[in-house]
Amino acid sequence: METDRYKEQLKMQIEFLKRSSELFDQGSKSESIRIAVVLRTLFRDTEKSTSIFRLLGQKENIHLLSTLETIDELRFPVEMASTHFLPIMLTSDGQKPYLDETEKRKLVSISDWLNEKIIIIDGNGLSREDIIVTAANKDGGTHVPEKLNVKAKLLKKCVGNYATYENGVAINRELTNHHFIILRQLAFEVLESRSIYELNDMEFQPIVKLKSYREYLQEAWSFQKENKHYKAIELFKKAIIVKDGNAAIAYNSMGNSYIEIDDREEAMIAYQKAIELDPAYVDPLVNLALVYHKGKRYDLALSAYEKALKVDKKHNQAVRGFIVIKNLLTLKDEIEYQYKNVFPVSDDSNYLVHLSLGLMKHSRWLEALKVMEKALKFTEEPELILCNIGVIYLKIGNLDKAEKIFENLSKLTDINNAQVCVNILEYSIVYNKFDADSLFEKFEIYFKDDNDSLCIIMMLKVLYRVSTEEVDIKAEIQKFNKKYLDIRIDYDFSDLESWVESKKKVELTNIFSFFKEKMRPISM
Repeated sequence: METDRYKEQLKMQIEFLKRSSELFDQGSKSESIRIAVVLRTLFRDTEKSTSIFRLLGQKENIHLLSTLETIDELRFPVEMASTHFLPIMLTSDGQKPYLDETEKRKLVSISDWLNEKIIIIDGNGLSREDIIVTAANKDGGTHVPEKLNVKAKLLKKCVGNYATYENGVAINRELTNHHFIILRQLAFEVLESRSIYELNDMEFQPIVKLKSYREYLQEAWSFQKENKHYKAIELFKKAIIVKDGNAAIAYNSMGNSYIEIDDREEAMIAYQKAIELDPAYVDPLVNLALVYHKGKRYDLALSAYEKALKVDKKHNQAVRGFIVIKNLLTLKDEIEYQYKNVFPVSDDSNYLVHLSLGLMKHSRWLEALKVMEKALKFTEEPELILCNIGVIYLKIGNLDKAEKIFENLSKLTDINNAQVCVNILEYSIVYNKFDADSLFEKFEIYFKDDNDSLCIIMMLKVLYRVSTEEVDIKAEIQKFNKKYLDIRIDYDFSDLESWVESKKKVELTNIFSFFKEKMRPISM
């Protein structure tokens, strides 16, 4: 029978309406256009098309739920051309439909429901039918017109701005596309109209109402405080469904709960998703670093801390965590573990450099060389690594290779790393290589705005002059004190100390002692 076929079509359209409503509630606002197409199919009659309820012979029998005040029911004048009235909630999460949070709950005929004027824009009243037909016919429901008509322009018109907050940052948005929100309300009214189900032997199943992103977060955080982390995770997942494209906070918080139940793999996935959604969000970067730290993946931990510090260079936890990892890479047992287990699989040049420096501290020169050479393959700034390789060659007695490296470095014209320049100067002084005077002149220009680097360069210059000529030490000390009265720099004097001893020159020994005392960092 035709009636049975029409009822099957009705059931299918109601399922479409439910599905589009669910997707809208999960964050897909454009799904409202599909809602408009379904509503037009259910109720709209023209010369060329017949609505499902007309085909069923029920258009006069169905009573639909009306939850929105009509223009006639409003308590303020609407004659002014600039008047706007939009039955939309404005929340901390943005524009929302009222759904069941309205006082009005009236049953009306399909005709009255379609013709009730429920919004005003620039003094123009628009009915439900205006909204449905405009969205379906003029806003991409069935086709995209070359030009928008007047009603479509009104529905998309910007009538103001509002702000939402993400990670403490205000994001300004326009109040526009009003029909997106109102169409979801119309879908709610239709799906809550019981006579549709009663006349067509359909079971009424209301849509489960989703809470807002912020409501889910607040509830989940409450469970976290009570150490009910499985419940918290469940709610964080619901928050993510509501706001998947901008749910970095939910992912980060969910990662914290996974840590509490000792599920590091899921925690890392959650933190990485938060970082993917908001690369400038420091908390998941630090949290991810802590997970890597616990797993002794110091390379990945350093990398995460570095990214966090690029966003916020004064972030206390990131600063402390970075220092802790660097210090661990100086401890014998830690170095042993890292060299055997992490070094073979890591391609993080910064980590490899620090591991190599730790090996150098324990005089494991050949292993340090192997690690530093690997770091060289992955770095975009090879000067410092080459400089350290040169130092290692000196330590193992391969003077020819060391000299070649330092000679090549000394010829560079764009060195921006002060440590590299200092090492070149030390090598030049200790081994009497290259034109030291030219190097001093060049590096002083490079670091003319870097007081600490200039201090070290001046110290090396004085030591060099005292070693090669007769110098008034008192005058040099007075000059240095005048320029760098309160300087305190952590400097490794070990290589210079051996050189000073080999010179057996009293003046050099005396001024060297002055510099060691002068530049010793203040004890904390």
